[in-house]
Amino acid sequence: MNAPSGATEGDVLIAQIIAKASETITAPSGWTRISPASGVGTSLRQHIYYRYIATGQTAGSATWQIDGPWLGLLNSGYATGVMYAARGAENPDCASATTFRCGGTVTGGVGTSVVAPSMSLQYPAGSLRMAFFASNSGTASITPALENSATAGVYNRAGGSVTGVGLHGSYYLLGSDSNGGQQSANLNTSSYNIGSTFILRAAPVLTCVSDNFNRSTGLGNDWSSVRVAGDFTPQIVNNRLRLTAAVTNQSTGVSFQRVFPSAGNYLQLVFRFYGYGGGGADGVALILSDASVTPQPGGFGGSLGYAPKSNPTVAGFAGGWLGIGLDEYGNFSSSSDSGPCAPGVTCSSNGIGQSLGIRGASPNYYWLRGTGTLSPTVSNSSGHLYRVTIDSRMAGKVLVSIERDTGSGYSTLVSTFDAAPYTGQSTMPAQMVFSLTGSTGEITNVHEIDDVQVCASSMSTMQAQIDHYRFSTTSTPLTCTPAQILVQACMDANCSTTYSGNVTATLTPSGWVGGDTRTFAGSGATLGLTYTLYL
Repeated sequence: MNAPSGATEGDVLIAQIIAKASETITAPSGWTRISPASGVGTSLRQHIYYRYIATGQTAGSATWQIDGPWLGLLNSGYATGVMYAARGAENPDCASATTFRCGGTVTGGVGTSVVAPSMSLQYPAGSLRMAFFASNSGTASITPALENSATAGVYNRAGGSVTGVGLHGSYYLLGSDSNGGQQSANLNTSSYNIGSTFILRAAPVLTCVSDNFNRSTGLGNDWSSVRVAGDFTPQIVNNRLRLTAAVTNQSTGVSFQRVFPSAGNYLQLVFRFYGYGGGGADGVALILSDASVTPQPGGFGGSLGYAPKSNPTVAGFAGGWLGIGLDEYGNFSSSSDSGPCAPGVTCSSNGIGQSLGIRGASPNYYWLRGTGTLSPTVSNSSGHLYRVTIDSRMAGKVLVSIERDTGSGYSTLVSTFDAAPYTGQSTMPAQMVFSLTGSTGEITNVHEIDDVQVCASSMSTMQAQIDHYRFSTTSTPLTCTPAQILVQACMDANCSTTYSGNVTATLTPSGWVGGDTRTFAGSGATLGLTYTLYL
């Protein structure tokens, strides 16, 4: 069969091949059978295949080999097939099982109707839903019912009522999040039949921003930095972004100066990680947090700047919703160090060294899932690429997957899962910020990032972020008289610039005159604080 005219790089070819049940169908090189959508019924076999046309490849033609007793019987057995091309779809990955990217299902029967059933999973609006119908009679007419305003596919048949076979199909794009519904077809004569469903998710249209840090003049406008423990501030060293030096008890972070809408978005983050030069601790974290909360790293050590710390007491990452930790020492996964696992999830009290782990939203920062000890290790001096995909195109779902390339191409570390329904996971904030944190404890490493690429279907430039709040006073405390504290919202580490508008902040410690949550000018306001000290 020839590929449809115009099929080119990046397209997905889909083939429907049918033959008698006793025949063997052998696909050409490069084609993958979709097992969930393929089936064998009474005297009939239907296989559905796909091929992704990679860069540098052409569509060309393809030949399937059909072998078996029908073809040996005076050449009286027949087979037929048809090929489609889909543009703007993701590269399929559902050869052996249905995935969030694509999937299939199949059913068989006998009579004058054939059904291509709905899927068990839902797929986002814009996904391609295809139905394939097959009959074991070469004289039966197949007429798709075209539910949901589907378009009729290709009709073909070969042979007679006993020796022949026939096929047809239909397709349409999902108008909303859906399991595809049912598609059906009518036959003008009763025959054994098979109906198959294949759904393929649309590829997102992405805008990308890259940074290789090949400069020595500072982080630039795309990043802001902060430290909450230690005296090292993230900076560019030898054309890499260094998050920590090999010194103890650091918690630092950088935030990418873009805002990502949560609803209907697709976000892919790629970065190269180096961890070397010390004893192998603790690691870095990739974080999504609430854009309405100024990014502020969490605890040092095993907390990786995301989880809270109990000794000394340090809050978790401000507004954190998801933290993905590259955990060298292992305490990010430890329920006794960085906090408990989500209810119903089993995690280790001792931790897992050289692993990747995922923790959930504040205020719990529950452990959600992770890997075992990785080989090659997380710590490395050659630079391993990580690719994190976060897909929130379907309402109520946040699909997360993580891959790594240590030099031989990407392999999956964490298969696609839905991070939304875990106990303790708050609703994803309307707008998100992406940050990277670095951490050391009693054991250290240099932690560096390079070759960052941030791609999203929707993102916008972040408004100026408050770096920190400055508290200063010249008043002398007096019994029963509130101390007068000047509070300023500083835009940089030296507070050379203050926020130009009003800010609302919850102040600590408790005891502020007029309430702990106050709205005031970012340039500064003098507020009264009372504190009772018992002697």
